[in-house]
Amino acid sequence: MLEFGVTLQLLFVVGGGLLNQIALYVKKCSKNVSTPLPEDSELYYGFTKFAMSLNEMENGQAELLPPSDTRFRPDQRLLEQGDITAAEDVKAALEARQRERRRQNEMEGRLHIPRWFRYSHG
Repeated sequence: MLEFGVTLQLLFVVGGGLLNQIALYVKKCSKNVSTPLPEDSELYYGFTKFAMSLNEMENGQAELLPPSDTRFRPDQRLLEQGDITAAEDVKAALEARQRERRRQNEMEGRLHIPRWFRYSHG
């Protein structure tokens, strides 16, 4: 008779709160791996410097990404820069253009064919 199993060993525990410091506890010792929030973090949803940097584009990366990547959206960029009012205005204008394009296509009987995805039934 063969028996298969997995031995689980706790290596790390993450503690803390959403808006305060987060600590990483390694085995039986603890080490605080967080840093203080940036001064203007309230403009960026209370994100840490690390969290704010996750959506930044590296040099040469733009050529490798599809045009649909959210990092190319001007409203997203403005939001990340903390300009919420301008981001809302740009997004509203973008959505208005999308609705107008959809209405025009429906009136002309044109079917939308996705450029980057395929429909699947399942």
